[in-house]
Amino acid sequence: MPDQGVTDHRHATVGTEGNVAVLCVERKDARLSLNALELQQVFRRDAVELPGDEVDGGRIDSVPRNAPATARRQKMPSQMQQVLRIVHRVTGLGPARRRARSEDLLRIDRRGFAKSLSVAAGVVAASRWTTVVPVPSVAAQTAALKDLVPKGWLIGAALNQRQSDGVDAVAVDLVTRQFNSITPENLLKFESVQRQPGAFTFDAQDRYVAFGADRGMAVIGHTLVWHSQTPAWVWEAAGGGLADRATMLERMQTHIARVVGRYEGRIRGWDVVNEALNDDGTLRDSPWRRGIGDDYIARAFEFANQADPGAELYYNDFNLATRPAKRAGAIRIIKDLQQRGLRVDAVGEQGHWRLDTPTATEIEQTITELRATGLKVMITELDVNLLPAAERPAPALSTGTPQRRSLEPPSPASNPFVNGLPDDVQQALARRYADAFGVFLKHRDGITRVTFWGVSDGDSWLNRGRMNHPLLWDRQRQPKPAFDEVVNVLSATSTSSR
Repeated sequence: MPDQGVTDHRHATVGTEGNVAVLCVERKDARLSLNALELQQVFRRDAVELPGDEVDGGRIDSVPRNAPATARRQKMPSQMQQVLRIVHRVTGLGPARRRARSEDLLRIDRRGFAKSLSVAAGVVAASRWTTVVPVPSVAAQTAALKDLVPKGWLIGAALNQRQSDGVDAVAVDLVTRQFNSITPENLLKFESVQRQPGAFTFDAQDRYVAFGADRGMAVIGHTLVWHSQTPAWVWEAAGGGLADRATMLERMQTHIARVVGRYEGRIRGWDVVNEALNDDGTLRDSPWRRGIGDDYIARAFEFANQADPGAELYYNDFNLATRPAKRAGAIRIIKDLQQRGLRVDAVGEQGHWRLDTPTATEIEQTITELRATGLKVMITELDVNLLPAAERPAPALSTGTPQRRSLEPPSPASNPFVNGLPDDVQQALARRYADAFGVFLKHRDGITRVTFWGVSDGDSWLNRGRMNHPLLWDRQRQPKPAFDEVVNVLSATSTSSR
């Protein structure tokens, strides 16, 4: 983690994402991270009294433990007093009356300091990312990606609901500073909008759209027609079994008209159809295809265009850069839409990649072949998976879908980066992103958007019970070497083009 903005004193952040809680404690000479299991162990073992320290921008000024309780409470900031009250209320315990080994808290060590926050961490973790003692965030970032990308490019991130609702304030600041585009991770998927027939939900979705509009961002809609995260009733007949073509088409059109029509003129573009292909390039045998036929893709684009003629319409899929046959299948879909006279504006390669695959050559070839259709290309869900394949894979839901976790913890071999990335892996990730953006810039006239799938490592769908580090910002929302390398690549291009 870069040391920009870190003071000579202690900092602590506690948070959870995807049921993974992390308490990060930092000092001038040391850094300690406790994961969810360690937090649980401390929480069960100790009712630890929070020290009566004054916290001011990360500075911890000592107060002797034998000082009167009222004096210690006066020195404790309101935020920490509130956390302590929460601990007492949840546990039913007052402050632990333990004898101090020393009356001078200046001599507190890493373990003691971490333990002194662990009870608060265990409780506050239930509310996901919450800062207990502030750490530098956006202030440490001297460059903004949106200011460095080529003119006309969109660069963005997928937001979860806590972020688009404004609850995750640190992420909101980061997104506002860095990006000019946003995509909803889950909010506009079918099951999030219409879980029951005719019962549409738009409260959180409206806040997402307003989040982008208030910041002058391009707002993306994801996704209208997909085989995953779609309620079963959409495809079912009244008496059971698969609904007939007319029924399914009516349900598709009603959903698209209601959702796309609601945000007409406010959402820049839609992933109309998502992941319709197998890796061999054949059409996935989804319920949509079984009920309607191969032309369900064309009908979805037709309905989307009717609902908002001004919105951009996209086809989106993964592994287009690593599976030439699948890429050829995507090109067939595009050409079929064009031959039918239907509008399709861009094709998205999701970009769920690894350190060594796809190669830069494969990425470039993919962009070239997709551009040959006459469409623009988007990198729509970019991240770099650093973990080995899971020993016991979760049920095969689609890419980007939250997965059920095994009840048993992952083995060390399958979860090697619990304590952070070794420097060699950190540098390899930085080179990977630099190489990818080098290819993107080489084809800058054919690419219109790059979107990261998540704001920071702790937000990534790739964790799934393990500790992955696939993005440009770490769990403390600090820029990683990968961010610096992307900035360098973009800056060099911006300078040379002036």
